[in-house]
Amino acid sequence: MTTKPKPSRPLTVLAVGFLLIDAILLLLAGVWSDRRALLALSAVFFLAAIGVVFYYRAHRRRLAEIAEARRDLKAEAEALRELINDT
Repeated sequence: MTTKPKPSRPLTVLAVGFLLIDAILLLLAGVWSDRRALLALSAVFFLAAIGVVFYYRAHRRRLAEIAEARRDLKAEAEALRELINDT
């Protein structure tokens, strides 16, 4: 029952890319039109891009922990099978 994890890195890069492009374009529009609301919205998009990166890293760490726990559980199950078969 081994399933390959679906690739999430390209989706994360795509999401961060779109958020950063939106942030840059809003920043430029805010500077050129002298509208502070666009500048604030640009900051929100930039912070959202940073949030996506931090969430992705935390997600990858959790997946690694789960994979390690599964390996430990598999080793424990094998040890129990050997113990049962030896008796």
